[in-house]
Amino acid sequence: MRRSIPTLAALSLAMTAAFSITALANWHYDEGGYFWENEEGDRLKSQWAWLDGNQDGISECYYFGEDGYMLSSAVTPDGYEVDASGAWVVSGVIQTKVDPSVASGQDTAGSDGASQTDAGSSDAQDDASSSEAPASYTVGSLTVQPQGEFAGSLVIQDGTKLTMADPASQKTAIVLYVDMTQDPEYQEVMQSAQALGVDLNSDVMRSMVIDIFISSFASNMGSQPISTADLSYPSGNWRQLRYDPSAMEGAYTDILVRYDNNVFYAIVFGGLDGYVDIDAFMNNCLD
Repeated sequence: MRRSIPTLAALSLAMTAAFSITALANWHYDEGGYFWENEEGDRLKSQWAWLDGNQDGISECYYFGEDGYMLSSAVTPDGYEVDASGAWVVSGVIQTKVDPSVASGQDTAGSDGASQTDAGSSDAQDDASSSEAPASYTVGSLTVQPQGEFAGSLVIQDGTKLTMADPASQKTAIVLYVDMTQDPEYQEVMQSAQALGVDLNSDVMRSMVIDIFISSFASNMGSQPISTADLSYPSGNWRQLRYDPSAMEGAYTDILVRYDNNVFYAIVFGGLDGYVDIDAFMNNCLD
């Protein structure tokens, strides 16, 4: 299994970068809140914008103030309501656009590449769908349904990574997976294992892979977790790594990892004011 270490080291670095919630597609976050930047680095300010951050063909409408930060759980200057995720709502229902060309900013787009249609205009109301965005997302064999602490979160899906960020609680959950069979080095490991009659998905080998990851991640971080635990949930058995905020740029961080059937899963939880309720998420949001 030694040859799989570079793969896991690369994954751990990717997870470290992923946890820094300064970039969700064009979404960015700092101490002031969420804002949107175009490819040139310009922020949206004092305007509404239909944005399709995860490129799923469904856009929500957000309002950005004079300082460029998205409003959330508020009434906009022109009198419209936005929920905790910042999306325009009517009677509690998120308004969406389902026209892919409009959602991607190819029509009615300003210089920033985002639609600047006012949420209060008749055009926006005609184009908006009264149905909510999809409530569940697929990550490998996992089904994720944002609920509880993440019920009103921004959700961005980028290939094998799903990012949920709640502006109100300032907590994040990142769910990702890696199909190890697609990695050339792991393919060589599989061939060697087959020749030796070794089952890479046996309990012993699964535990070894997780141990390698923990060692690799700790080496890259330069810090050991303050605690580890083996946890069992409906989705399977997971290894938990809990980090002190001082080791993670002030964020209360838990990392759950699982290796099964040549697929490596990881869930990174982060909060600025406290740890995410892992049990609630794993039991209620994940299948």
